[in-house]
Amino acid sequence: MIFENQKDWEDSSKAQEIFVEYAGKLGLNIEQFKKDLESKDLKQKIEADRQSGITAGIIHTPTFFMNGKEIQNPGNYGQFKNIINQAEQ
Repeated sequence: MIFENQKDWEDSSKAQEIFVEYAGKLGLNIEQFKKDLESKDLKQKIEADRQSGITAGIIHTPTFFMNGKEIQNPGNYGQFKNIINQAEQ
């Protein structure tokens, strides 16, 4: 949902509100989601993951790997399924 609707929030000063709305649409626990948005521990974990990605040379999200090689970002489920099926052959 975040990637599909990136143009709606990427330059918005209300991105956090938009994400909370998405969480509701996905049936998540809104109060827990809001609490997690402010969690210092989660922010530290996310930053550590981000730094790990930078160290690995990952410069965009999402980034997918198949058999140890980066693959072009599939635009949808069908494209992703085709990539996986082709790799199995």
